[in-house]
Amino acid sequence: MAYAKAILEFIPPNCWEKANWTDTGDDPQRQEEALLGVLPDDPKFTYDIHDVIDKIVDGGRFLELKEDFANHLVIGFARFGGFPVGIVANNPDEMSGILEPDSSDKYDRFMNFLDAFDIPLVTLVDTTAFPPGDRWERQGVIRHGAKLLHSYAHLTCPKITVVLRRSYGGANIVLGCSRMFPDFVYTWPTAEFAPTGPETVVQAVFHKELARAREEGNYDQVYGRFLGALKEQFSVLNLAKTWTSYYTTHEVIDPRETRPRIIRALKLTREKREELPEKKRSIKPA
Repeated sequence: MAYAKAILEFIPPNCWEKANWTDTGDDPQRQEEALLGVLPDDPKFTYDIHDVIDKIVDGGRFLELKEDFANHLVIGFARFGGFPVGIVANNPDEMSGILEPDSSDKYDRFMNFLDAFDIPLVTLVDTTAFPPGDRWERQGVIRHGAKLLHSYAHLTCPKITVVLRRSYGGANIVLGCSRMFPDFVYTWPTAEFAPTGPETVVQAVFHKELARAREEGNYDQVYGRFLGALKEQFSVLNLAKTWTSYYTTHEVIDPRETRPRIIRALKLTREKREELPEKKRSIKPA
């Protein structure tokens, strides 16, 4: 009963009304210095996305849903500057935050619930994308991912994307890239956009050079040189020179300003009214 009451605090009385604004007493302009130390220096290491969420939401209060199911994707309710939102966030601490069938279904159902009540969607992105391979394809990773494309394209609620670190492959699209037309796309300076991870590209493109380096005993040095060059190219600070579509951002922000930026975006989209083109019906992938 207590859990149900807590959820109802974030939901409006009906689908035609806005969810209530609540004075939480937390400064909307609060900047969190601790965010500068959340991400590990080495991208091989992980971190818990809850460490980010707890630092940016009002009073550190985050009501997580389905925390024991597909916990590499975190969903739940919180407030920013008193405004209720639904948060969807990859958790790199669990399976590198991938989007597979279970997490896709979890995300799909939640975003459609938010849209039904016009509750803003905030996505915090750090994922190595949909997992490749025969095992995942037999489980239906493609059709489950296609559900996310269908649902996100039909959302009319406010949509705010914040890319923290990695945004690779198809996951970049379904988590609200610029070409899916979210209202705002913010990125930290550590953000990387790419069709796939730079480690995979190095192994695929430079396999001959790496084989030769292994024989010569300088594999780590050669691998590091190729990887460093690719990561620099995939960095959001360089992508604007070559990419103009799926791998772009509205603004690169100081991580400490994440909370004020989200609150500003929520205020600007508070009276947003978006209507989809008239049509008979849309059919979601099975």
